[in-house]
Amino acid sequence: MRFAPLALGAVHVTKNVSYGPLRTHRMDVYRPAAGTAKPPIVYIHGGGFQMLSKETHRVMALRYARAGYTVFVPDYRLAPEHPAPAQLDDAIRAITFAVGGAPKPFFLAGESAGGNLVTALALLASRRDKKPEFAEFFDGVGCGLVGVVAPYGLLDLTDRCASLARPKIKPYARRMAHRSAQAYALGRYPRGLTEVAEKLAESPFLSPLTWLEDGYLAERPLPPFFIDCGTRDPLLNQSRRLAKALEAAETAAELLVVPGGIHAYDAIGTPAQKLQKWGAVAAFLDRLDVAAISAGRRAR
Repeated sequence: MRFAPLALGAVHVTKNVSYGPLRTHRMDVYRPAAGTAKPPIVYIHGGGFQMLSKETHRVMALRYARAGYTVFVPDYRLAPEHPAPAQLDDAIRAITFAVGGAPKPFFLAGESAGGNLVTALALLASRRDKKPEFAEFFDGVGCGLVGVVAPYGLLDLTDRCASLARPKIKPYARRMAHRSAQAYALGRYPRGLTEVAEKLAESPFLSPLTWLEDGYLAERPLPPFFIDCGTRDPLLNQSRRLAKALEAAETAAELLVVPGGIHAYDAIGTPAQKLQKWGAVAAFLDRLDVAAISAGRRAR
């Protein structure tokens, strides 16, 4: 069922569009009132894989829509009730709905846990996986991915560099990150991350940063990435590692580190921090040569 669009300034919002058979399969669509020729953005929200929704990320969608992009913001099944790969399956279904049948250029964006998901989707869209649903994504709409915005992502589920164990990281932040990894990968909360590491042996895409660092090889060029994180965010080290791993994979990666920024600074930080981030994102997207990126990804 499609509900009547709401007008919010220069943006029209259509709420609760169905993109699949489950009650969870609902998305909100934000369209610039003046129309747009820019590729759409599919925004995958964060929340530790366990909470939040399309509603809580309205501010993110409005930022992109007011910059001239049509934005699709889906809800997806949450952990621990629905462990991986339910979230990726739902995201692929939402992308397919948003883009349509034939591959067309589109962007992915998502923060925190959503940063993990959009990074994993970019890797799965650039290398055929043995799982049929992911192979279909690679051969189909995934070919159209032309850029990724991945702010302060929870990218390494095993925290292999022990960056979360540093004394300046608050214990509650470390616990939250570990519980998020456990809920997503396992659907439960065992002691320690040993079982998470074991899960990654069969499903490396759940921890896209370590997959990249451990020798991921793309079959088609990875799309350009924009990565940002604040200096007070416990996940800063993971953002820096992602930029480094992408550069090692000969992928264009822009990293913005915002002084004093906390987790979710782009929504709840200072006006200056938000202005710096959203200005940099807009400039990144506007600089991309969508036609050239599309041609390069199709020529595999």
